[in-house]
Amino acid sequence: MSNIRIELDAPLPAPGAFEDYDAPRVRDLLADAGVLARHRRVVFLSGYGGGQVNPATGDFVFNCKSIYVLSRDGVALHKPAIFSGSMFGALQSVREGFGPLILDAIGTCGKWGQSVPSSGGSHYFLVLDPHERVRLGGR
Repeated sequence: MSNIRIELDAPLPAPGAFEDYDAPRVRDLLADAGVLARHRRVVFLSGYGGGQVNPATGDFVFNCKSIYVLSRDGVALHKPAIFSGSMFGALQSVREGFGPLILDAIGTCGKWGQSVPSSGGSHYFLVLDPHERVRLGGR
């Protein structure tokens, strides 16, 4: 996994540093942009790990570190789940992004003691519409 970058033509602003955004602040950002008016609830995936990707098909599965349900009423911690599906389905469902483009986010990818440098980047947050080829918790 390397050199994965997603750039949108007209991302919405997200003032401040990425590290300053917790679930309540992301909820406020989405509410101010009208996302919560269009969707009764939004599932916010915060961090991932322990995943894998089939490079031939683009199918992926990752464990979510934290999941929150954001709604007009507030923020609720969601039960643990996996994020899985098709890379192509996920890319097709991207509707909007927030914040500046940050490229060359350096990390590692690997398992069983192996570690390979990886890089990528995107805007602070991406909003995906529901898609039949992208699932949370196997649904």
